[in-house]
Amino acid sequence: MNFISQLFETMNTMGIGISLIVAIPFLIVALVFVVMVIRSGRKVRASQNWQSTNGRILSSYVEQRRSSSGDGGTSTAYYAVVLYEYAANGKRLRSNRIHLGSEVGFGWTGQAQNTVNTYPEGALVEVYYNPENPVEAVLERTAGSSNRIFTCVAVFIIGMVIMTLALTFGGFALAQQFVNNLGIDRLLGGGK
Repeated sequence: MNFISQLFETMNTMGIGISLIVAIPFLIVALVFVVMVIRSGRKVRASQNWQSTNGRILSSYVEQRRSSSGDGGTSTAYYAVVLYEYAANGKRLRSNRIHLGSEVGFGWTGQAQNTVNTYPEGALVEVYYNPENPVEAVLERTAGSSNRIFTCVAVFIIGMVIMTLALTFGGFALAQQFVNNLGIDRLLGGGK
């Protein structure tokens, strides 16, 4: 085997190792998002058999939450907060869960305000609760926008990992082909 071929074989082997070391954490994050989507989907399907009861909105408002980032900056997200009460199994209970998915904040007030407008204070609403655990209740038997967001993030991460791996291995193959076509091996005395 000539010098150039050995060099590219070594680079390709190293590239595989480095690419996998970099890709694995990203794939783990994508897997976490996929698991969250699957679990929410199961919960949504199970909630179709939950019982319903009448409830009343106690308070409804947009909450502004600030968070700080590692670089010293801050960001603001807006959340719809809806507190309601309902009766289940002869008990008066309260909840603030609107839907079954993860709570999602928005970078503007519009989306959160739309939810608050849907559930104004004092309104009578239908509440869905888990008959096996009546404190588990929601106003909507959906996963909300969190499942769509998590699915998009997981697909994006997986797509970027696949594209990066393809470009890494394809890049080495193209470079090796280019060098072979130049005849550098023959110039170095390694080829015939």
